[in-house]
Amino acid sequence: MLVTDGTVLFDTSGASGTTTTLSAGIDGSVTTIPINSANVVNGTVIQLGSEKIYVSAGGGATATSLTGIRGF
Repeated sequence: MLVTDGTVLFDTSGASGTTTTLSAGIDGSVTTIPINSANVVNGTVIQLGSEKIYVSAGGGATATSLTGIRGF
């Protein structure tokens, strides 16, 4: 593999996901997502229904809300 070919390969076989639930309802325009505590890392893409959201802030082991970029 050449550095310039733009392909990055990595093994995700050891990765495991977590689940949580919303602690309050959201609509189609909010960017702060209220959650029950979960260990979500900033930079993660989460999925709510069929929508993917990039977590830009608020992540951590005791997070109760996440700031996200919707429609990612």
